[in-house]
Amino acid sequence: MIVTDGAVPPEEMNVETAEALQSGGPWGQAFVEPVFDDLFQVKSRRVVGEKHWKLVLQHTSGFPIVDGIAFNAVEKHPDLEDHLRLVYHMDINEWQGQLNLQLRIDHLEPAE
Repeated sequence: MIVTDGAVPPEEMNVETAEALQSGGPWGQAFVEPVFDDLFQVKSRRVVGEKHWKLVLQHTSGFPIVDGIAFNAVEKHPDLEDHLRLVYHMDINEWQGQLNLQLRIDHLEPAE
C-alpha cells in the first residue's frame, strides 16, 4: 500500500499550485514532499533516454491535460494501459522559457 496525500482537485492542477508546494519546502527525510494519486487517461506516450516514459495525460474529469514523466519505468512497464492510476509529485518543467506543470510519477498501475 502506498500512502499519499490524496487527489489534487483538477482545477488546482497548475503551475501556481506546483510553485506553492515547492516553496513549502525544504523537503527531506523528516519533512516528506507531498505526494498525490489519481486516475488519468494516457493521451500519448514515448520513451525518452531509453528508460523513461514521457506521457501526456488527461485527468479523468476531462481537465486538465498535463505532462508526466516516469523515470526508469520502461523496463518495469514496457507496455502501458490507456487508463492509469498514478502516484505523483507536482513539478514544474521549464523549457525554452516556458513553465509547465509536469507530474513526476513515482508509481503507476492500470486503473481498475
